[in-house]
Amino acid sequence: MSGALIRCFVAIPVSSEIAQLCADVARAAHSGRSLPAENLHLTLAFLGDRTRDALIELNDHFEAIKCRTFSIRLSGLGSFGNSLHMAVEPDSELLHLHESVQRCIRQAGLMLQRRRFRPHITIVRGIESALNKGFLQSPVPQATMVVTQFNLNSSTLRPDGARYETLSTYPLQLQGWSSQADDFADR
Repeated sequence: MSGALIRCFVAIPVSSEIAQLCADVARAAHSGRSLPAENLHLTLAFLGDRTRDALIELNDHFEAIKCRTFSIRLSGLGSFGNSLHMAVEPDSELLHLHESVQRCIRQAGLMLQRRRFRPHITIVRGIESALNKGFLQSPVPQATMVVTQFNLNSSTLRPDGARYETLSTYPLQLQGWSSQADDFADR
């Protein structure tokens, strides 16, 4: 069964507050199909179709990532093709996590398309190409979210939209926490 392919990606899940804000903005667009709250995420890497064995090896690499929790901030609206998204400021902590994930993927021997990382949360698919450009300039409420984990997710494509399932969760280290504190707890 290890030869079966699983369509998957690595992502940061969004908080319920950010999901609600995204839903409000998606409704205001009056175009396309809004993504359900449980599908909202910030993609760190799209892996495509992979074997279970490849994902097990990748899991070992992801578990070794040592990044601290950090905050992300929404920075406006944007679109790629027929999708509408909330842009996220590409701060140094987010870029560090993205680079760490990319490095793990390479170490596991997996190849990815080289794409510039443009952090965003897709909120609507199937928007009209004539979406009012003024709408894209609409102010987005200042919103931040603390990133405490990233996930390895599977994606099953269906006629009514993709369904995602979390395969593994990788917690980030709390700010101010060190491995010495872990050593102390073991005594």
